[in-house]
This record gives sequence, structure tokens and C-alpha cells, in this order.
Amino acid sequence: MSRVRTRLRTAILVAFAVAPAACSSVLKDELPEASPALADMEEPLALREEPKDETTRRAMPPGSFTGLTVAEAKRSLEQLALGGTVGGTVGGTGVRVTRVVENSPADAAGIEEDDLLVAAAVPSGTKDLRWPSEWRKLELDLAPGTQIAVTIDRAAEEREVRLTTVARVRPAERMNAERFREEKRIGVVLRTATEVEARGAALGPGAGAVIVGLAAG
Repeated sequence: MSRVRTRLRTAILVAFAVAPAACSSVLKDELPEASPALADMEEPLALREEPKDETTRRAMPPGSFTGLTVAEAKRSLEQLALGGTVGGTVGGTGVRVTRVVENSPADAAGIEEDDLLVAAAVPSGTKDLRWPSEWRKLELDLAPGTQIAVTIDRAAEEREVRLTTVARVRPAERMNAERFREEKRIGVVLRTATEVEARGAALGPGAGAVIVGLAAG
């Protein structure tokens, strides 16, 4: 009986000694060598927030100042997709004025809130305006003292006004990032580009988008 107990005790000790190595071997074989695929439409943790680049943004040349804040003229996604007529202009051309700073060049030129800026003529040529970022790029690219002939649409009547840019004392306010999910047709999660990212790609602030998530399919 004592001999049987000794053999049993020895067998149990051997089992405990071998089990950890066996478990380790099994776990090692089951663990993936690469990170598992993301869940559908999930954003990687590193891309959940926009870059911390405010110090870089404030160090960039602030450009000139007109006193205008503008926004997309198309009031709906349907208008944006179809490029329909907006405010009497053809093909959705124009950006809408949402704010005119008092005593600014735009105020002196007589531009009012809710006017549509249709085109801008500068020394290098005339540009039709369709996106707010295009107006912001003009402000960044033009030197203070540059005259701009602006075609505006007010109540479906076009007129031309002239304003002269002045030096911008400090950078414009930072634009908050927005996220958009399109799951049915393309399968992407987009984040609007920061000003640093946009200007690095030769775009105006507010232009461009960064893909931060994809549909697995």
C-alpha cells in the first residue's frame, strides 16, 4: 500500500511539473502573431482624437484679414450631392457670409450677413468660390494691402464690391474636428483635417478629411 502511495505521489508531482509547460505550449500556439482585425467600422485608439498640433498651428503665418466668416451655402446634403442652384446662382456656386466683423475691410466694403460670395478677383486671376476653405486660403495667401474684387449675390442680384486686406494680428479660431460615418456605400469613418494638416496639403483651413476607420468588408 505504501509503495502504491509513493508511486501515486510521484505521478502527481510529475503531472504538476509538466502541466505548466504544456499549457504554455498550447497558449503560444493559439496566440496570433499579428494584431487581430478591427471590428467593423471601428477606429484605432490612436486615431480617436485629432492631433495635438495647436502649438504648430499658432506658429504658422496667420495671413491677411478681411473680417468675414463664411460657411457652406448649400443648406442640405441633397444640395451638396446634386450641386443644385443656391440663392439664384448656377451650379451651387458661392459661400454664405455668416459674420461680418465691425469696422473690418468687409464691413467697409458693404458686405452683409447672408450674402453669397460668388467669385473673387485678385492680381493672380479670378476664382469662383464653392467652399469656405477657398476663401480662407485666399486670406492666407494674399499679402496685407491686396485688393480683392468680390462678386456677391444678394437676394438673387449680383453686384461687385472691393475690399483691401489688412494684416491679421493673431491666428483665426481653431475649428473643431467633426466625424462622419458612411457605412452603406463606401464604408469609412472620416475626420475633418486640422488646419495644420490642410495647409500642409496646400489646402485652406476647413478642407480635406482624414480616414480614421474602415468597414471590414
